[in-house]
Amino acid sequence: LTGILTTFFNVADESFLPALIPQQDLVEGNSKLGASDSLAEITGPAIAGPLVQVVGGPMAILFDAVSFLCSAFCIGLIRKPELLPQTGEQQQSFRLEITEGLRLIVSNPVLRALAVSASIFNFFGNFIGVMYILYIIRELGVAPIFVGFLIAMGGISALVGALLAQRVVQRLGLGPTIGVALFIYGVTGLLTPLAHGPVGLALFLLFLAQLGDASVSIYFIAEIS
Repeated sequence: LTGILTTFFNVADESFLPALIPQQDLVEGNSKLGASDSLAEITGPAIAGPLVQVVGGPMAILFDAVSFLCSAFCIGLIRKPELLPQTGEQQQSFRLEITEGLRLIVSNPVLRALAVSASIFNFFGNFIGVMYILYIIRELGVAPIFVGFLIAMGGISALVGALLAQRVVQRLGLGPTIGVALFIYGVTGLLTPLAHGPVGLALFLLFLAQLGDASVSIYFIAEIS
């Protein structure tokens, strides 16, 4: 249920931002949202470990739920109304709107390419999200204490990417930024399955792979903008 609601939230969140700020500020706005996500990725694992240790797993999840309520309260403070498209026709059914949206994506080569790219990225990214910790602990023999460091390193890298995204887009343009950033992330991602041998060497390659989060942060910001 949380996953389903998160999907709706993410779509609404990205769609609402253009109604809040001018179009020329979208890259900057998405960069700031990306920086916020990265800070959460850095601080979350650092807080989670001690919290689970002190109060237990279920209570830690309760703290997480309260943080979502705080977020919802802050979003509720946004008073700027969302201007809906004026079509001059009666409101269409939900199913018809979905059909029109899919038809638009299929007919537009840019949207079609972005949709296929995002589908591949998210599909295989979910596999990595599930298997990553099992892989580095069970297969590579990395101590669990280093898991938090690896995730935090990814957060720091993503934060740097979010802070640099606007400059990169201004220099390269949106289209080239999407392609270059995704290519760099793909190359650095290969370091994870290549991480074998002595634990020290495996950890070094895993840390290098986490540096690729900077490029994926830039990619997401450029793509959404």
